[in-house]
Amino acid sequence: MGHKRRAGSRCSALLLAAAMTLSAVLLPPRQVAAAEETALYIDTGAAVRGGDGSFTFPDLQVHAPAGQEIKSVTVQFTSVVEAADAITLPTLGDFTRLSGSKEVNVSINASGKSCDDWSRYLRENLKVKLAGDDMKKLRLVASYEESTDIYDYDAESGHYYQAVKDEIVWAQALTEAADATYMGMQGYLVTVTSKHENDIITSLVKQNTWMGGTCHPDYTGDAAGYTISYGKYYWVTGPESLDSAGNFAPSLFWQGAFSQSQANNPSSTVIYSNWNGGEPNNGQKKGTEYCLHMWGTSDLIGTWNDGTPAVKAGYIIEYGGMPGDKPVTDGGGSGFSVVDVNLDPTGKSLSTSAKDIFVGQQPEVSSKANGSQVDAVTHVYYERDPDGTWAPVEGLPTHVGEYRVESVKEGYNGDSDTFSVLPIELSVAPADADGQAYTKIYDGGTDYSGGFVLSGLPEGAKVGLSCTATYNSKNVAEADTITLTEVALTGEDAGDYVLTGLTDGKVTVPGTITPRPLAVCPTFAVTDSWAGVPLADTYGHSVTGYDPDGSWESMLAGGDRVEDTLGDPVYSCRAGDIELDRGNPAAGTYVLAVDFPDSTALARQNYAITYSPIQIVIRQRQAPQVRPGEEQDTGGGSDPGGTQPEYLVPDAVSTEPDGTVHATITDAVTVNVQPSGSLSRIEVAQLLRERYQISSVLPDGLLTYSAATIFKGGALLECVDLTQPGSYLLSITATDSLGNTTTILLDYTLKAPQLGVDSDSDDGHQNPSRPEDGELTGTIAHTGDHGIRLAVVFTAAAALGGAAFLGGKKNERRP
Repeated sequence: MGHKRRAGSRCSALLLAAAMTLSAVLLPPRQVAAAEETALYIDTGAAVRGGDGSFTFPDLQVHAPAGQEIKSVTVQFTSVVEAADAITLPTLGDFTRLSGSKEVNVSINASGKSCDDWSRYLRENLKVKLAGDDMKKLRLVASYEESTDIYDYDAESGHYYQAVKDEIVWAQALTEAADATYMGMQGYLVTVTSKHENDIITSLVKQNTWMGGTCHPDYTGDAAGYTISYGKYYWVTGPESLDSAGNFAPSLFWQGAFSQSQANNPSSTVIYSNWNGGEPNNGQKKGTEYCLHMWGTSDLIGTWNDGTPAVKAGYIIEYGGMPGDKPVTDGGGSGFSVVDVNLDPTGKSLSTSAKDIFVGQQPEVSSKANGSQVDAVTHVYYERDPDGTWAPVEGLPTHVGEYRVESVKEGYNGDSDTFSVLPIELSVAPADADGQAYTKIYDGGTDYSGGFVLSGLPEGAKVGLSCTATYNSKNVAEADTITLTEVALTGEDAGDYVLTGLTDGKVTVPGTITPRPLAVCPTFAVTDSWAGVPLADTYGHSVTGYDPDGSWESMLAGGDRVEDTLGDPVYSCRAGDIELDRGNPAAGTYVLAVDFPDSTALARQNYAITYSPIQIVIRQRQAPQVRPGEEQDTGGGSDPGGTQPEYLVPDAVSTEPDGTVHATITDAVTVNVQPSGSLSRIEVAQLLRERYQISSVLPDGLLTYSAATIFKGGALLECVDLTQPGSYLLSITATDSLGNTTTILLDYTLKAPQLGVDSDSDDGHQNPSRPEDGELTGTIAHTGDHGIRLAVVFTAAAALGGAAFLGGKKNERRP
């Protein structure tokens, strides 16, 4: 999870060194000679101890390229310090000490000063006093930027901490911290994973302080991790929130019931916690507290509490350990530079000892002067060749062998010791990396081609395992072990490891075979049709199985056949309790399912058979629908930007035994007689099709139209006389591709104009005029009460040998 590096316990009286807002980079002492290649650097020279025990740096030199101005220098301890340890670096002239500087951390700002000015100021004013004779680590940082804030440093982890006093809500603190950077490192809301680190944070807080922990699923992704009475707290920031690939994977550090009587119950603490007594309590189990903060006042300081997200508090930004962070030693030339110095008051001879280690471990080399540990000693390694000679090693020892280490430090007498790098014992783990038994999907054979986990193998080691792996059975119910034969370690680093647990060159581990998913789906050519329309197709089915390479295709395990595995299919297609009649289907939504009741027991063990039904929708047939035409005035005036008119409701609907639907829509219009003219049946058809928008509900949208009919007084006419008052019944029938019909009956009345009433009179009647392009003048009145007129139409239709418009079959369709 990318947790911080941790060592043994540290003194609880730890005082933490601090750094200021500037960019810095570590330059180990042995790299000072290479500093000439760095654009910005400090060469401390030799540290000299005066009569008062304070160290000064009489040869210190600050370097920067021409034209670059150094604006700040910070001096800080980076190791455990004692109360009397102190750095003296006062305000002097234009060199100003940053407010908030500590005795163990001082930052000086100055503008317009040359490298010689800075060098002179530091040589004459920098003093470092140590409380005893123990060696202390000191860091000097030069920057092109002024120092503006305090950053505390932990030498154990190499992380920095910035205490921010501004009080904000937890979510805002999360964002503010993530937006911060320092010395090329990404900031994040602080995470605390040890007592040592908790002591560091406690020494910094002066107020209630947010940390990067929560149990709320919006931040953790754990939907089951937060209830009224139970919570799972995760670190959702920093390296603790990421996996090795840099993906979000928060670290669980505490889980359990809220309001426990034992604070930091070991059974609940997963990594480290320092809850105050009775915490977390989720707001006394009211569901209001799920954000982690540290108490910063009174006797509770340093303990943890679950806070309400809306409460405002200070926060601490942590830097270090994030993917993409630049090592501070890479900062030269990027606006900052760092040099680390070890101050050792006594001793000039090194005593070196080295312990045997295993492959992958760092050498454990100790170099002391008169019993005091000396850091920053250069260690040079040699490996013993088969002929007994010692050959230099580049870097650190990484492979099995015998080694010698020489300790070198300028001004000290060197020493050496020998040690061995031992092979790591590996074994084939009894389970995979997720703790699950090795497994495969049933494939009809006993071979296992998956990988195995080697217990004890360090991350990054170039070691593999070669073997032949076989299950004890090919069937799911019987397979429980895998035997590895012809076992051997392979890879570039294979010589650094030894495989244990073999018997006669073989090893057996648990192994399982899981059923092969087999989905059976019914098939039918038609999934959407209409009532009464025969469905001639027969049912079928398709068989699909899961292919481990990620694709789906029709297949079974090798050697298995569909008929042997499943047997004969049984189909059902029902809408509730009604079985689909494919010859004369009734309207409804049917579910077509298939089952194989005769599948064998072995097939049911080796296959996870699932049945996926499909739907067949049989729709109720409908007659063509009718809307008023765009030219029709329904009394409300025109509305070019208005909505589409509603469909007209049929006055009568009938359904034939085969499901064919017939609808009738009646309407009426009154117009003034005209001086001359008439409407033929063709013109009536044009009038009706323009006054009404008729559409089919079927996907094909096809409609055919009958010839228009004209009735007056029960007699079928060939035209409408527009010059004489009277009432006509006009009709037309639209038929869709399934034979469903809609007939429009229009009561068309001609009246003589009233004397003294012009075309703009209030009764809405217009002056008579000959309709042009299918338009009518007059007043429209939709009505559903046309019993008398319908009777006239029926009589006339019968006289023509025509159609009955209310449910009978049409015997003749006129062109």
